[in-house]
Amino acid sequence: MEMEIYRGFAEIYDIFMEDMPYSSWADFIAETLESHGIKKGSIILDMACGTGKMTLLLADKGYDMIGADISVDMLSEAYKKLAGRPIIFLNQDMRELDLYGTIDAACCTCDSINYLTKEEDVRLAFKSVSLFLNPGGIFIFDLKTAANYKKMGNETYYDERGSMSYEWINSFDAETGINKYEVQFFLPGETFSETHIQRAYDIKTIEKLTKSANLEIINVFDEYTCKAADEGCKRYTFVCKKSFS
Repeated sequence: MEMEIYRGFAEIYDIFMEDMPYSSWADFIAETLESHGIKKGSIILDMACGTGKMTLLLADKGYDMIGADISVDMLSEAYKKLAGRPIIFLNQDMRELDLYGTIDAACCTCDSINYLTKEEDVRLAFKSVSLFLNPGGIFIFDLKTAANYKKMGNETYYDERGSMSYEWINSFDAETGINKYEVQFFLPGETFSETHIQRAYDIKTIEKLTKSANLEIINVFDEYTCKAADEGCKRYTFVCKKSFS
């Protein structure tokens, strides 16, 4: 996974992502952790934390948070939001985590795992987080689905925020599950582009990869709800537990 992305985009990421339901996702994560005995004050990793939106929301709910991301630029934006909160941010690849100790739970939101376009890389990410999870620890992550990418199709999308805008050319290959975003950003006095490549994975493949990392899937939900996932939903949310064995 190359990090030629989220550079220029990092500074404006939160502006264009302001409609994302981070707050309700954080509520779901906190309620799920509580239901599995992960109490406030527990150490939680926000893997691929980006600009730290989810990290901060969970910190404000009383968790001892660590945020890790491969992008220095995204972490720079996260640091700006600390406001005295005792959060640790680490510049680390999700496939090669090197934490200071064990954690009680982890989350990975906003389709970050979709950026791992090889099964082996997904396995390494799962193995990496499992290595630091305490036995019985919970790992919550989401994935955009093939149905989601198929609906987006080979289309061009536009968005505008004040004096800033972007053009998003989307393409999806149903055979490989690869979805490509060619995005050009238009800012006052500046234009730049990024190419984002993601891959859709089915539940069966994820079951195989989590199992290889000593993680057991407890539930697969339709987005961050208590509704069971099906092939037509836009986003899977997986709740896994690390085996005691």
